[in-house]
Amino acid sequence: MTQLDINQRIRNFLDLALQSFDRKEYDAAIETLKSAEVLDEHNPEILYNLGVSYCRTGLYHTAITYFEKLLGLPYTTVDILSTLKLIAFSHIKVSEYDAALKKSQEGSDISPADTTLLNLSGYCYEKLERYPDAIRLYRRILEIDEDNSNACNALAFILAKTGSDLNLALQYAHKALKRNPDNPAYLDTAGYIYMKKGNSEKAKQLLKKAYAKMPDSEEIREHINEMLKIDPSP
Repeated sequence: MTQLDINQRIRNFLDLALQSFDRKEYDAAIETLKSAEVLDEHNPEILYNLGVSYCRTGLYHTAITYFEKLLGLPYTTVDILSTLKLIAFSHIKVSEYDAALKKSQEGSDISPADTTLLNLSGYCYEKLERYPDAIRLYRRILEIDEDNSNACNALAFILAKTGSDLNLALQYAHKALKRNPDNPAYLDTAGYIYMKKGNSEKAKQLLKKAYAKMPDSEEIREHINEMLKIDPSP
């Protein structure tokens, strides 16, 4: 088989895998991509799409292995920043926040104003309870993009959680809600802040709405339980 024939077979496998991906048939995409990998285990497009497919099936450690292999290639046609974001995201999904932080910071070294990378780092700092660092990054994001809803919401929650300025926290929460009034995470944050401010009625209203939209959220349930301990009335 000539190299031209091999390249054509790889292209056919990639096209088939992408069709499966579009149909959200990720197991089928993986099977096809693994066949392509046999022909060229160092092909960056194969490695990247395998990593993405494993992310979609929840096999994050396997995804990380493929993304890291991609980064280890002497050359690649795949966007490095996208790969670093996906590695950081995968580490976050398995609660490996130090590792996720390292990758997001590597990305920020390349593109300091990338707000997605800054948000990933801020989230890691928050989970590691490094709240001053998280606040610093979220404020940096808002300097770049003053309407960044995720940063507004995260900053609002941290300020409330750490007992900082609740009025300022509420301003950020309202700004996030204004842009996306049905987001359960934003509703939860606003409800949490109202609870901290002693406004039980408003807190319950928002927390119940958040729970209705995301009943599987452990954090929302925790906030509702905390609210009911303060005010058990319906």
